Amino acid sequence: MAPITRSQTREQRTKKSTSGSRSRSRSRSTGRAKKSRSRSRSRSTQRAKKYRSRSRSRSTRRAKKSRSRSRSMSTRRAKKSRSRSRSRSTGRAKKSRSRSRSRSTQRAKNYRSRSRSRSTGRAKKSRSRSRSRSTRRAKKSRSRSRSRSTRRAKKYRSRSRSRSTQRAKMSRSKSRSRSTRRAKKSRSRSRRRSTGRAKKSRSRSRSRSIGRAKKSRSRSRSKSTGRAKKSRSRSRSRSTGRAKKSRSRSRRRNTRRTKKSRSRSRSRSTGRAKKSRSRSRSMSTQRAKKYRSRSRSRSTRRAKKSRSRSRSMSTQRAKKYRSRSRSRSTRRAKKSRSRSRSRSTRRAKKVRSKSKQGKRLIVSIPKLKLEA
Repeated sequence: MAPITRSQTREQRTKKSTSGSRSRSRSRSTGRAKKSRSRSRSRSTQRAKKYRSRSRSRSTRRAKKSRSRSRSMSTRRAKKSRSRSRSRSTGRAKKSRSRSRSRSTQRAKNYRSRSRSRSTGRAKKSRSRSRSRSTRRAKKSRSRSRSRSTRRAKKYRSRSRSRSTQRAKMSRSKSRSRSTRRAKKSRSRSRRRSTGRAKKSRSRSRSRSIGRAKKSRSRSRSKSTGRAKKSRSRSRSRSTGRAKKSRSRSRRRNTRRTKKSRSRSRSRSTGRAKKSRSRSRSMSTQRAKKYRSRSRSRSTRRAKKSRSRSRSMSTQRAKKYRSRSRSRSTRRAKKSRSRSRSRSTRRAKKVRSKSKQGKRLIVSIPKLKLEA
């Protein structure tokens, strides 16, 4: 082998140094490249993360803004729609209420006018009918009372006349016969009696007869007036049977009284008979007048009662009709209010549902954009 020279050693050294420098440079370049790559990767990842975070924050902000805007718009639209629907519903309700009130008031007025006209017409008809009936009844009762009073007066006059004439005739005949008998007896017995005793006896008998007659008259008057008052107060509408019984009783009493009066006063004059006739006539006329006044008062009372009843019935009917019309108008107003409220609530619900659907669509749009 040939010996190694300095040049060769230098070349070898240069080769070794170049190879070492190359390896070093290579390792350095690879490390630097790796570092630069890692740095660029980290920077790119950081930039991507920052961009992503920025884009996410921007998208979230935009979504939030869009959501808030959509919510505010939807709330504003909902509020506007609610206010419009409320105003419309209130306006319609007010219009319906005013219409229903006007209709109810017009119907009530019409019904009141009709009811008033009908009630006034019925009241006038009932008044005219009651007046005609009362006048007819009054006329009939007056005619009947007049006819009855005239018949009774005629019968009583005829009976009293016949009885008075019969009693006068009987009393005259009896008194004549008795007076003749007594005169004969007195003449036969006492022809020598003095005139003084005869005058005294006559005066005493006359005074006694006059006192007894006055007492009997006062008693008969008091009894007759008391019995008449009692009979009038107890039985104003007595039947003909009771009248016959009272007549028979009065006849018996009259016969008893006539017998007593005949026995007490045998020498009464015809003037007393005339006085009794005038008294009986006056009593009959007074009774007829009282019966007429009572019949008139009864007819007027019946007419007043019928008028008051007709007025009360008409007022009660008018009150019932007014209460019915008021209840109907209130029911109709309540129904119209409930219908308007239900319509307004339905419309508000529809508007709310539509606004909610619009909100959902507005919120779903940015989500789709982010996903894209």
